[in-house]
Amino acid sequence: MPVDVTGTWVGSSNRPSGDSTASFEARFELKQQGSKVAGLFRVFGPAGLAALWPDVPSGPIEGSVAGDVFQFSQTDGSIVGEMTVRGDKMTGNLQASATFSMSLRRVRSSPRPAPQP
Repeated sequence: MPVDVTGTWVGSSNRPSGDSTASFEARFELKQQGSKVAGLFRVFGPAGLAALWPDVPSGPIEGSVAGDVFQFSQTDGSIVGEMTVRGDKMTGNLQASATFSMSLRRVRSSPRPAPQP
């Protein structure tokens, strides 16, 4: 039985850059049906991120889950990745022209307070 990855996942990715490590924020918005997954991958970061790493674009993704492993690719083929899911955490790698390690957690919406009479 595959793990369920439905939901919003947020976290960060790191990539060695010269003598330092550069990072950016990442977000998955996923919907799963059986072992198939579809959704959106978004990248947030410094203003210069797109110029520095044009190989990590935001966009739609498709993937699958087998056991606790979520494999995905962007629908235009520009990135692929593999993440291991443990409860509300996932870690793994995203591959573009370079490899980016990623660590994300599933976020839950907090319930809205009941209206006051």
